[in-house]
Amino acid sequence: MASLQQPMFMLWLNRVACCMWLLRRVNTSYIAGTPPNAVGNATATVEIFSLLQAIYEQLTTCCKEVLGNLASMNATLTAVYNAVQSMSSELSTVYKAVLSVNSTVQSMSSTLSSMQNTLSSIQSTLSSMQSTLSTISSDVQLIPALLGQVSTIISDLSSMNATLMNIYDVVSTLNLTVIQNELSTINSNVLSVNSTLTTYAGTIQGELGSIESTLVSMNKTLTSKVSTVPSVVSGGSGSYTFTSPGAYTIYQGSGVAQITVTLYYTGYTTAYIYVYPIPGDTTHVVKLQVTSSAGYTVTVSGWRVDIYVTSAWPYSPITVYYAYTAIS
Repeated sequence: MASLQQPMFMLWLNRVACCMWLLRRVNTSYIAGTPPNAVGNATATVEIFSLLQAIYEQLTTCCKEVLGNLASMNATLTAVYNAVQSMSSELSTVYKAVLSVNSTVQSMSSTLSSMQNTLSSIQSTLSSMQSTLSTISSDVQLIPALLGQVSTIISDLSSMNATLMNIYDVVSTLNLTVIQNELSTINSNVLSVNSTLTTYAGTIQGELGSIESTLVSMNKTLTSKVSTVPSVVSGGSGSYTFTSPGAYTIYQGSGVAQITVTLYYTGYTTAYIYVYPIPGDTTHVVKLQVTSSAGYTVTVSGWRVDIYVTSAWPYSPITVYYAYTAIS
């Protein structure tokens, strides 16, 4: 603007200088070539007045042109000021959106760290349970040998009981009361031991059944726990600039996952999040409209997530900034 106005301003200065030179050359009392008499003086006065009027008109025209150009310059400066104010508002909005996404990313990072700690704790618990099961399994392997020894003892005691009964029958014929009483006591004791061992054998078998049931239950519990432990499939952040309407894929997996998406964008458009719920199927899609360009967060379930904008041009691009986590 300054380069265009400078030549015009110099032209006005030249015009004013010419007018001032003419004024200095004017002599109101006498003009060369006119005799100094009444008629000559009247003629000179008329010509001087005409010259002064022409100078006045030139000065008036110059002033009007200067004022017009100053008004144009003022309008241009006002437009530039308003444009700068608008850019300041846009930059403030973008700065606030960047702060919001930064806070969300930090929160998501803290959540992922907490999940990692939880998974480590679950892994430690499973390892401890596995060690306990190994100890129980070793102890259970000793029980069949113990039962075999108990069965041998019972068999030996039964044989001893039969032998003692034979001795008792022989002694009974001898009518030896003392020996008979002792043998009866021994026989009673043997029978008591036999009964006790039989009870122990039944108790051990019952305990084995209980241990077996407990092991089966613990196995089912472990299987259930292992199958329900969550695992982080992926997570990340980035940006994409649209120069025409279309979609951009920010996540794609092999199976259905729970995906949390946070985004904001610059520019003027309508944005959507496309969610594909059936693995490998791109014909069924759920469309969610982004309700705020300054910051938007949503949690969905699917195997693929796209960002779609309805309008964008090379001279007016749309840049989308996003972050996501996917948990299966």
